[in-house]
Amino acid sequence: MKLRYILGTIYAAVSKANFPTSGYIKVLTYHDVPAMHTQLFKRQIETATRFYRFISVETFEQMLAGTRPIEGINLLLTFDDGYASQATLAESVLEPLGITALFFVPSAFIGINDLEQQKEFIAEQLFAGRIASAGVPAHMKPMSWSDLKRLVAQGHTIGAHTCTHPVLSKSGTQSLEREITESSAILEDHLKACVKHFAYPFGRIDDLDPGVLNMIKSRYSYCYSGIRGANTALTSPYALLREAIDPIDPPEYMRFVIENGLAFLYRRRVRRLVAMLN
Repeated sequence: MKLRYILGTIYAAVSKANFPTSGYIKVLTYHDVPAMHTQLFKRQIETATRFYRFISVETFEQMLAGTRPIEGINLLLTFDDGYASQATLAESVLEPLGITALFFVPSAFIGINDLEQQKEFIAEQLFAGRIASAGVPAHMKPMSWSDLKRLVAQGHTIGAHTCTHPVLSKSGTQSLEREITESSAILEDHLKACVKHFAYPFGRIDDLDPGVLNMIKSRYSYCYSGIRGANTALTSPYALLREAIDPIDPPEYMRFVIENGLAFLYRRRVRRLVAMLN
């Protein structure tokens, strides 16, 4: 937290002439947002609307394709992992502001009703065993299929995030087929909507390899990483960059991130990601 406040303070003090000011898209990523952080999230989004432009998935696709110019700093809002809190935010915060988002959900998590199974999935799959199931906060729960259908009806987009949220670069061929291909089929069957956006779990550069990426390309039109950076008309739809934001981040830090304050740290990883396409 101290580092975030320091960076935010630096941003506020430094002339904006030192930052890129236009011509790109930042894809923002949130995960679970507990009820006690709703107002912090709302403050971040409202701050962002004063300085930047939120765009829909459709507009994002057009900008990447070069059929619509990228002017100014544009934001695409995404959520990972299918937490119930995200559906609440969509209705209470995003809808009044006219903002639509892209929700990446692991299909096997959606609709789990048993509390212990929920906690086990979160601990073992979403957190990769880094926490015990007993340590999963009580508010962390999955969306239901009804929640997802309501999001679609509200104009939001659902993307695939595998079935069980594994590290794909460590998965076998048969497992990859299920995680990458079947996950979208399950979503499409339940939602009666086309699923062409995919975010690979954890989003690190080592969580992907050329073979996995080729399988993703055979099924989806877009692939999102967790690597920071700006997207332009030159960005491959299979090497999309995203900026992770936490609702407790100060708005100044959020702006620092959006205006490429951390991008220089990820240049090598961006190059590795692009190289996988070749």
